[in-house]
Amino acid sequence: MKRWLPWIITAFAGFFLIWGLEPIGESILDLAQSDNSQSGLLRFYPALQIKLKTLGPELLLEFLHQIKFRWLLLILLAGYLISFLKDGTSFQVPEKSLIWKVRLYFGIQLVYLPDLLKELTVRHQWKAFYSPLPIFRELIPTFPPIWVLQFVVIFAFAVCAFFLLSKWKPSDKLPAWISLAGLVFWTWLLAVFFGFGKIDHTYASMFSANIFLVIWLFFWQRFPEEGYAGFRLFQAGIWGCYFFAGLEKILLSGWNWIDNHHFQNLCWLHPGPVCEWIGSIPFLPEITLLTALLFQLATAIQWKFPRWGYVNCIGGLLFHLGTWLIFDVGGWQSPWILMLVFLWPIQNKVLSSNPRKFQK
Repeated sequence: MKRWLPWIITAFAGFFLIWGLEPIGESILDLAQSDNSQSGLLRFYPALQIKLKTLGPELLLEFLHQIKFRWLLLILLAGYLISFLKDGTSFQVPEKSLIWKVRLYFGIQLVYLPDLLKELTVRHQWKAFYSPLPIFRELIPTFPPIWVLQFVVIFAFAVCAFFLLSKWKPSDKLPAWISLAGLVFWTWLLAVFFGFGKIDHTYASMFSANIFLVIWLFFWQRFPEEGYAGFRLFQAGIWGCYFFAGLEKILLSGWNWIDNHHFQNLCWLHPGPVCEWIGSIPFLPEITLLTALLFQLATAIQWKFPRWGYVNCIGGLLFHLGTWLIFDVGGWQSPWILMLVFLWPIQNKVLSSNPRKFQK
């Protein structure tokens, strides 16, 4: 309780503070609905008026009232992550094994860079419809020329080549800074890629892992003996994509997510080869959606028990292949599936204060 008490106090203090500020949020929504709302608010968050038109003020108000509960979950999750940060880090993992994990990750990036460049080249033909993401409005106001895209991709290739071909050590400063440059290149390319009014989640897990890889390499450079602890942070960037996707389903849809009517709507929007057949069997649609949701929410168990990675890898493979087969979304070539490789637990001896326990 002594370890959890500060997190519980923080969670509920923030809960009541946000609850008290809700009237201010309601007045901001009222202001955004007015015709004279061309204020600093919309310059800061230009998508607010679009959301008001598409979702309606009632639904946005419901989301506003949900923020305090999201705060509770966020703080409790932070407490969970920090409390069990050292759990599972007693594995005796060779440095070379972790280095090859980094090499493998950049090898996967190298495979998908040509595909991303091809997609951007196709989008260049439709550059008249380009609309920059709000956060990149000043940096990338118009769709860049092809030669600029090729230039950035070449530099991203160079980052991958460094990690694949050069001899580097985690204690060196250069690898961490080069990985940060790689993250900047990918962020810029994806910002252009998403500049057409729709977010494509194809590269989501890869990009999230990229962020945590940079954190890992800086952490590893500072604490060379804690390489496996940093690797677990890198893994969290991958299983976290599933966990927060499942959490969002709960927060936005609740039990309606596993409703048969929702399954029928998904089939209507994304008809797959077996979608109609599953929908015709009583309770199978609900079981299918519930199983997928439980898998996503349970991925966070790997933080406390690293060997839960076996479940995450196998469950993730079935999840993506099932989504492809049922709803014709994604495919076997998706980078999501390849990123599951990094969730597979590392098999090594475990250090313990009781040598007899692990003697065999």
